[in-house]
Amino acid sequence: MKGLLRLLIVLVMMSIVAALTGCGGKSPLVGRWESPAGQYGSFTMEFFSNGSVRLSPPEVAMREGATPTNATWTTDGNRLSISVGDSSTVATFKISGSTLTITDEGGEVTTYKKIK
Repeated sequence: MKGLLRLLIVLVMMSIVAALTGCGGKSPLVGRWESPAGQYGSFTMEFFSNGSVRLSPPEVAMREGATPTNATWTTDGNRLSISVGDSSTVATFKISGSTLTITDEGGEVTTYKKIK
């Protein structure tokens, strides 16, 4: 009986500590990120804490009929997975200050600045 009581106390304490320390807190990816303006403008990604992301093409592409895409995202360590429907892509990411660096599976590196 004492063992069960100790186990219960430990579980309650762990729950309190997890709640107070923000276990599962906001990811540093949450927010709006913009790529440097290229020939056609900037590409933006806005990550939300609910696991959704809005991918917005450059302004020129939007004038040509392209529209923003809603997708979902997850991370596992420094690996970022973005899924649109049945298709998904995996890349590695690093955040340093207000700079997000994403390296795709082919080794192409893109940097973004946090704007929100």
